Amino acid sequence: MKAEEFDKIFDDNEEDIIEYLDLSTIRRPNLEPKRINIDFPTWMVKKLDEEAQYLGISRQAIIKTWLADKLIQSYLSLGSGTIGVKSVINVSKIAPTTSANIKSNAIRGIIEKCSV
Repeated sequence: MKAEEFDKIFDDNEEDIIEYLDLSTIRRPNLEPKRINIDFPTWMVKKLDEEAQYLGISRQAIIKTWLADKLIQSYLSLGSGTIGVKSVINVSKIAPTTSANIKSNAIRGIIEKCSV
């Protein structure tokens, strides 16, 4: 299909364009996971596990959520000059709603007001 045909179908909004897309090749820039290792003191791991169990999410999910929240707070307090936070803001806008995004959803309104 030519781009003009695809654009017309999209613009007419009469049918779903998903069937014309090859979803197997979709990638989300800057969202590819990058594995890192972090050593935490035992007391911190216990507290993370307690909080994760209370919220009904995994330890990894709570760490990601809290780090994202901190990066967003830093962005909001320091301004757009903070390196890499634009990616975090974009992640929060497009990440699917899961239990790991519960806390992030609370600040979604603030994020959407930020010009990225």
